[in-house]
Amino acid sequence: MKTQHSFTLIELLVVIAIIAILASMLLPALNKARDKAKQIKCKSNLKQTSQFWQMYIQDNDDMLLPVSFNSKGWYDRLAPYMGYEKIPVVKYPDRPKLTILCCPVNTFYIKGTGPWSYSCGYAMNVACGIQWSGGAPWETRRIVKVPRPSTKYIIGDVATTVYAGDAPSVYNYLQKNYLERLGFIHNGTNPDGYENMTYADGHVDDFKYTGVVLDNFEVYK
Repeated sequence: MKTQHSFTLIELLVVIAIIAILASMLLPALNKARDKAKQIKCKSNLKQTSQFWQMYIQDNDDMLLPVSFNSKGWYDRLAPYMGYEKIPVVKYPDRPKLTILCCPVNTFYIKGTGPWSYSCGYAMNVACGIQWSGGAPWETRRIVKVPRPSTKYIIGDVATTVYAGDAPSVYNYLQKNYLERLGFIHNGTNPDGYENMTYADGHVDDFKYTGVVLDNFEVYK
């Protein structure tokens, strides 16, 4: 008659230890693969956003899309191209409606009125044109006025901020003089993380903080 072999306590502990070691070796690789997949998804979102940005330009006498004009943000002006009348809003702390303007890494979004926020987690380069609150507009220009379009920053990842007494949100525009507004949220954090960015010629690329080129913010220079 055959006898059944049972694991001793020591053998079980050895097996558990081996599994734990293997898991600790595989986990960083799995996390890295997950982070890379999110960055790829973000780039896909930005590529579609860039295509809508170009469609807006074609429909508006080749004029670049302003960050904000007549109290209307760039995301609301792109909303019709995405199938919305205007960009969906959400009441904090609810999650935003997942549009292509929501980065899968950034869980915060642009602040609206009171507790309401826009379902958008990206920001536009202010040098494209903006009308400051209570001030004169910084006029946009035609796309042909953009020199070296393959180098000019347009829309990209953005950092989180907290306005006085409010919930965490993101900036709604990027600016040469405020590099801390850039995101660098992929595959790490600043200075090791990557920023995804669209360019005026329509392509999308990434770079680290050390790869920032200040002249690339100057859209019309």
